[in-house]
Amino acid sequence: MKKLEHKIELKVSNQKEFVKYFEENKISYEVVDSQTINVYGKINLSKLIFDLSKENLIADEIHEQEESLENYYMNLIGGVKND
Repeated sequence: MKKLEHKIELKVSNQKEFVKYFEENKISYEVVDSQTINVYGKINLSKLIFDLSKENLIADEIHEQEESLENYYMNLIGGVKND
C-alpha cells in the first residue's frame, strides 16, 4: 500500500542528516539506496523544501509522484495502458 501513497523522492548526498531530520519531525520516509530517500504522505512540497533549507538540507533532485491503483497494477503485471 505504501507504493500507492503520495511520494516525494529526494536524491541527496548527506543522507544521514536527512534521516535525522525526518526522524525528529516524525515524517514517514524510506531509504531506497545510499542517495535516495522517499517521503510519504500528504506533504506540501514547497513547505518541505523551505523547512529543509532552514536546516541547510539541500536535495540534489526532488521528484513528486502519486501512483494510481491502475498504474500500479499495470506496472506490476508489466502491461501497457490502452486508451
